[in-house]
Amino acid sequence: MRVSGHYIRLAWVALLTSYASIASALTLGNVELIVNPSGRVPLSALLRCTTDAPTSATLHIQYEDGKQRMLEQSDTLLEHAIPVLGLEVDRVHRIHAVLKERSGAMVSTEIFELKTEPLPADFPLLRVNTARPRRMERGITLIPTTRWPGLGQPDRTFGLILGVNAQGDVVWYYQSDHNIAAIEQLRNGNLLYHHGRKGHAIEIDFLGNVIHHWYARRMRTEDIPGSIPIDTDTIHHDVQELPNGNFLAISTEVRHFDAFPSSETVPDAPLQPAYVIGDVIVEYKRDGTVVGRWPLLDL
Repeated sequence: MRVSGHYIRLAWVALLTSYASIASALTLGNVELIVNPSGRVPLSALLRCTTDAPTSATLHIQYEDGKQRMLEQSDTLLEHAIPVLGLEVDRVHRIHAVLKERSGAMVSTEIFELKTEPLPADFPLLRVNTARPRRMERGITLIPTTRWPGLGQPDRTFGLILGVNAQGDVVWYYQSDHNIAAIEQLRNGNLLYHHGRKGHAIEIDFLGNVIHHWYARRMRTEDIPGSIPIDTDTIHHDVQELPNGNFLAISTEVRHFDAFPSSETVPDAPLQPAYVIGDVIVEYKRDGTVVGRWPLLDL
């Protein structure tokens, strides 16, 4: 388990059994299960192991109600880092992996028994009014949420991305210490979300690891270590991945006008000098290079 950035080997986990190698020619080593490795996704784990020959892996999860789920990884590797996702809240799960060599030799890890925690006390209250699974897309539904300070809540904001199944049960969630606006799934399978009010776009994987962090540089006095600056004023409301792999974002600019309407509602209001904020559509590469700008004030 990882708590506050520290790894603890799951020596305390109740191992239900220890599988012997089905083929003695295949050796398994360095097996460990790391719960919530990023510290941001409590309903996740990472199963690590090594084999002395390249193998494919199949992850097995057995739930409390007896149902089982398998996830196959076709890549043949010597070192495996298998994401364990889709865990249920406050439940016991039995988890192991089977490694298979091309020759057919197989070996299995021991079975780990993992008990997940209940949802936090300040978690949003969820209620299912209607559920029609047969009319839904397969998979989970992702929902961005933000709590604002005030209204009897502690004076802080936080963001969550909730993953719920067809019955409305939480089976995945990502915690941040800032608010979260729009989210989308990228072609590589990761998630891209907009950091609500700060002009950031952040790519994460489903274990909660930050893959890329972009931010609008022009209104900052210093860079953010480990992040990618974009030469623009802001990023707001939405970021979209383009077919060419670049991103399209909404930004802003400020222009001065010598004569601008002094009212939005009075037709004959006098003109006066004004600074006006206008949106700018910006295209940027993954390295932050801006390759296109379309100021809406020019359109």
